[in-house]
Amino acid sequence: MKITAAAISLNVADVEATAAFATAHFGFTVEMESDGFVSLSRPDAGFNLIFLRLGLATFRPERLRGRAADGLLIVLVVDDIDGEYARLQAEGVEITTAIETEPWGERYFQVTDPHGVTVQFVQWMAEPAEAEPAEDVRPVAGAKMPIRIADAADALAVGRLLHAFNTEFGESTPDADLIGARAAPLIERGEVAVLFVGDGPDGFAEPRFRPSLYTVRSTPTFRSCMSCPSDAATASGDLLEAAMEHARSRGAAHIDLGTSENDVAARALYERTGFTNCEGGPDGPRMLYYERDL
Repeated sequence: MKITAAAISLNVADVEATAAFATAHFGFTVEMESDGFVSLSRPDAGFNLIFLRLGLATFRPERLRGRAADGLLIVLVVDDIDGEYARLQAEGVEITTAIETEPWGERYFQVTDPHGVTVQFVQWMAEPAEAEPAEDVRPVAGAKMPIRIADAADALAVGRLLHAFNTEFGESTPDADLIGARAAPLIERGEVAVLFVGDGPDGFAEPRFRPSLYTVRSTPTFRSCMSCPSDAATASGDLLEAAMEHARSRGAAHIDLGTSENDVAARALYERTGFTNCEGGPDGPRMLYYERDL
C-alpha cells in the first residue's frame, strides 16, 4: 500500500472559530473549506487537520456524528482505493462504511479496528462536472428499455447484479461489494465493458475483450445476466444486439459465448441472432466447451 497523504478529523461546534485558533496559534493555513468543513495544512506537519461541524448530515459513521470534540478519524489517502477495499475485505477487516463516491469527487470507505478506532481510506476522483458522461448505446431500432455503457463509478451496481445472478442459479459468488471493487479497475482500463439495460439497472451484458495472435483486433467473450425485468426476453435481445454493436465499434470482428444445453431460451436467442455451435458452418460438427478447476 502506498499512502500519499494523511489527515486528522474532529467534529466541533464552531468550525470557523476552531480553524481560526489553529491558524493563529499553530501556523496552519486554510487549504480547503466549505459549509461546515475546513481542511488546514502546514508544510512540515505531515498531515491535514480537518474540522467538521457537529451533527453534519454527511458524516460517517453516524454513531459519532453528534459528539463534540469526537468523531476522530484516521484518514489515509491512497492511489488505488478499490484495490485496498478488496484487499481489506479479503483479510476479514470490518467495513464500517461501504465504498462510495461523494458528489465533490471524494471516493472513500471506512473500517473500524477491534477497539473502535475508525480509519478512512480516500482517493480523490475527477469531479462529476469534469468526468465524461456515461455513453448511451441505442443501436437497436425499437428497443423497449434504455441501454447505456457503464463506467467505473457503476462498479457497485455491476457487483449487485452479478451477485444476484450467481445466487439465483446456485453458483459460488463473492460479496457484491467485492465484485464491484474488482470490476472498477477492469472497467477503467477497458478490459471489461459493461452495458446496462433498464433504469434500475435491471441487467447487464459483460463483453470481455482479449487480444488475438491472428489479428490486431480483439475478440470479446460475452456473458449477460438479467435480474428479471418484466420483459426479460425482449431486453436480452436488445442487450445482445447492443453488445455486438459496441464490440464492432472497438474493432472486433468475432464474438463467442457459452450457455448450458438446457437453457433453451438463451440458445433460441443466440441462434435467432446468428450465432452457431457448429464448426465451420451448419453441417459442421457440434462445438463443445470444457472447463476444470486448477
